[in-house]
Amino acid sequence: MLTIARVLLAGGEEKGLTGLRRALESAGHTVSHATTLEEATRRVLAADFDVVVLSPGLEQALEQLVRARCGESAAIVVMVQRPTVDGVRDALRQGASDVVDASAEPFVLLAAVERAARDGQVRRELSMLRARLGEASQQALVGRSAGMAHVRELIGRAAGSRMPVVIAGEAGTGKDVVA
Repeated sequence: MLTIARVLLAGGEEKGLTGLRRALESAGHTVSHATTLEEATRRVLAADFDVVVLSPGLEQALEQLVRARCGESAAIVVMVQRPTVDGVRDALRQGASDVVDASAEPFVLLAAVERAARDGQVRRELSMLRARLGEASQQALVGRSAGMAHVRELIGRAAGSRMPVVIAGEAGTGKDVVA
């Protein structure tokens, strides 16, 4: 399944990004360009981009983009001149969706952008479904006591986590509703 993405190319000269831009646009993606990190951050926060591609030399800006919460609204793909295992690992830990060698053919970056856009779409759908499920489960839980308020708070905290949770209790206490 192909996901059409709104892509922001951050950094680099427009002339140097022509091949990449052409490959992305020929695949149906909408492509914009921001020459500086500040412009890219401002545009991501103001507009609705699915993927930000950081040009070589801007990989150190990844942390700043993530801190500015750009990574919540858009996936970030980092292009690097000479990728190393440590550099790739660090970028992924900081929040990059993917790291691509800048000398690779444009189709390699195209695949990374499409993968990041698809993953972002799945994350947004999951978030929406969790919100809907949370609303439904809140209505299914009966009681307004301080104890039930605490249970609801714990459910909300657990729902926002990726950690496994054990739900224990006597038969008939609503473990299935909480789950």
